[in-house]
Amino acid sequence: MTNKAGHLCDPDAGRVFNALRNAGVKVIVVSNFDTRLRPLLWALDCEHWFDAVVVSAEVPVEKPNPIIFLKACEFLGLKSEDVVHVGDD
Repeated sequence: MTNKAGHLCDPDAGRVFNALRNAGVKVIVVSNFDTRLRPLLWALDCEHWFDAVVVSAEVPVEKPNPIIFLKACEFLGLKSEDVVHVGDD
């Protein structure tokens, strides 16, 4: 991956994630992607925006199975009733 990958992110995304962090909101990626996700986030220079990353290839269950979401909660030490899921579909 090249440094050009960083240009794929919305230029305002960093401000949004910083505002969320300053408000005490924890952000986690829950994805059905494979193990290339972490290197991709690194190449996009956005891995620091997330408190954790849960990848179905590592859990190993896929969304919409609730186990992957419960695993995400476990990583952050949160109860599921205190979490909001924001999807892209």
